[in-house]
Amino acid sequence: MIYYKDGVKMMRPIRSRQEYLSARNEGAQVPYVQRIRRGEERLKFSLVQMNYSCLPNADGTLKGSKTMSNTVGMDIDHLSAEEMPKVKERILSKKDELGLRMLEESARKAGYHLVFRRRAELSQEENLKWASELLDVEYDDNAKDITRVFFTTTEKELIFLDDEIFSNEEQGAGSKEQEECHATCSPTNEPGILSPLALAPRPFNPSRASPTRPSSPSGGAGMVASLPRVSAT
Repeated sequence: MIYYKDGVKMMRPIRSRQEYLSARNEGAQVPYVQRIRRGEERLKFSLVQMNYSCLPNADGTLKGSKTMSNTVGMDIDHLSAEEMPKVKERILSKKDELGLRMLEESARKAGYHLVFRRRAELSQEENLKWASELLDVEYDDNAKDITRVFFTTTEKELIFLDDEIFSNEEQGAGSKEQEECHATCSPTNEPGILSPLALAPRPFNPSRASPTRPSSPSGGAGMVASLPRVSAT
């Protein structure tokens, strides 16, 4: 969970299924997800956040982490009502090959968040490409930063959870993952959280809420052909 120290975001890991489910359901999570699905999309920015692709800095801070974890988070977005069950079935049918650790519906009910086992011989981007090809979905190549976070939904939207997700650790030092991270991870990016770690949600403030990003290259969107967009949120 996230806590603040001298105004700086710090983090601690979630170690068990019970703790993870509790974090998903705490506070205003349940009513916020319900309201988001009724059209109040700005509330998404007040949900608990998770990161599944990196570990914290040595001092426990979030910002600028360059240490990769042994899982990768992926966001499948902008699915139609007809596509949703087909994509879910495709993911679950390949869960063993994928090394699936978690699958959840997104807050807007138009996509999925999934976490899968990292292939140590592949970079972050290559892991995403590999998974997108396996699942026959496209991913956003502008959203490949390991510090990207997910706006987490409740236990009700959780479809699959493997307890292996709670034994996350650093990807082996000296691997291609670690070498390429220094070239692709910017210290100015939005901080990530230990997999899975929760980012404490801020109380909803309409004057500070950011608008939902449009589907554009600069905004981390961009569908390829007729395939659903996928981004490493």
